[in-house]
Amino acid sequence: MSTRFFVSVEEKTRLFHAELVKAGVEYQQASRVAKVLAQNQFEESLPPEEAQLTEEACRIWLQHRQRLNFIEQTLASFSAKPTTEISATKLTESNCKNCAGSNQSLG
Repeated sequence: MSTRFFVSVEEKTRLFHAELVKAGVEYQQASRVAKVLAQNQFEESLPPEEAQLTEEACRIWLQHRQRLNFIEQTLASFSAKPTTEISATKLTESNCKNCAGSNQSLG
């Protein structure tokens, strides 16, 4: 069962504004674009300047979101791999038997 919540235009504006600013959009530009997005204005109904401003802000937000997704995926891939660490103090002759053979072939 899906539940729909009513979110006012003012609350949507605040949410969009916060997300745009976090993504690196300038404060004033984010404010203008957030109002456009919260009111569900379509690009055809916007003046050309507002449409360009909105498109630029959304492009900045999208690049930020893609960068975050890439970082999250990269971190997840590192945490999924088992790590084997051998500190220098734990190295013994038995740990390095294979290394000794390869060092002789290098020398």
